[in-house]
Amino acid sequence: MAEEMPWAVEAGMTLETIGPDSATMRLAFNDGMLRPGGTMSGPTMMALADANMYAVVLGAIGIVKLAVTTSFNINFLFRPSPADLLAEGRLLKIGKR
Repeated sequence: MAEEMPWAVEAGMTLETIGPDSATMRLAFNDGMLRPGGTMSGPTMMALADANMYAVVLGAIGIVKLAVTTSFNINFLFRPSPADLLAEGRLLKIGKR
């Protein structure tokens, strides 16, 4: 992870598990992730989700330098507590449509 996503390591993300169709990452909490009122910032959650999906794809296809995200959507369903964030991703489909 340090080689492919050094920014994620610097941000406090750790890869907990990776397999051929899934990955789990943790982002260590710090106060800089909070918005006024104690809400976890959306960009923080999106960065973790994006990094985790990149790990899922690399787990499936191997290290490919030009693997990119073509579409990313997130729905904020609840307000997470100010603590470590855990992202669990799994591959639904890979390849063309």
